[in-house]
Amino acid sequence: MMFLKNGYILPGIAERDLRRFANLRLTSSELGLNLPLHEIPVKCPVSEIIKSRRAQGRECYEVSWKDMDGLETSIVPADLIE
Repeated sequence: MMFLKNGYILPGIAERDLRRFANLRLTSSELGLNLPLHEIPVKCPVSEIIKSRRAQGRECYEVSWKDMDGLETSIVPADLIE
């Protein structure tokens, strides 16, 4: 069960939080609000981009996470980072 928790659920939660941040940033940009990162009400959960990767034929990034207990790194689609 520990593998399932760390191998699937935590990366899914982290990616959901990143998607929420990316969508909010995109929406505010489309409305002409180019807010600095520190003014966006949802904090970016990514601590740093470790390296670019290719997974299942898609461009991805390996990232490290802030404030995600039990999850240090995972792979996310490049469109969430760019």
